[in-house]
This record gives sequence, structure tokens and C-alpha cells, in this order.
Amino acid sequence: MASDAAGDAESARRVGEYKGTQVRVSLGASEDSACLVIAPSDGNAQVACDVAGHDISVSEGSAVSYLLVPGRGQAPDGDYIRLSENVYVIAK
Repeated sequence: MASDAAGDAESARRVGEYKGTQVRVSLGASEDSACLVIAPSDGNAQVACDVAGHDISVSEGSAVSYLLVPGRGQAPDGDYIRLSENVYVIAK
């Protein structure tokens, strides 16, 4: 992950991969935020950040969404794939 205002590159950790897209989470630029990073093998990386404790989502086109839920957050409704304790893939 490149260092930028959207996230702390040193804190980034890989949580999984879905169909060639690497998924990472990191601390945000401010101490009370978190970021979800997706890096497709055939496209540009996307980053979404929000205050820690809120759901954070990133979409890869219209077919796939990635969701980071807070530590005690609930799994999304419907069909999903769990990549890690707090990260889910929702394929449409």
C-alpha cells in the first residue's frame, strides 16, 4: 500500500484475496480511523476510510463489494464470503 493521506502504510496487513483481488486493512491517517484497501490484479487499488467503529465498504465494479465491520460488528445480511474475522466479500 502506498503511503498517502488515506491510510497508514506501515500498519497495513493483508487479510485475504478474492478472485485475484488482494484485500488489506490499515489504520487511517487519524488515530481514530481505519481503512479498507482492495488491489485488483488487473486494475487500480481503491481505499475507503472512516472513523473506527463504522462499517467501511469498497466496491469493485458492480459485481463485488468488500466490507470491513467493527470488532463487534455483525456479518452482512444475505450471501457473503468471510475473508477474515471482520472482512467480508459480497458477490452480487
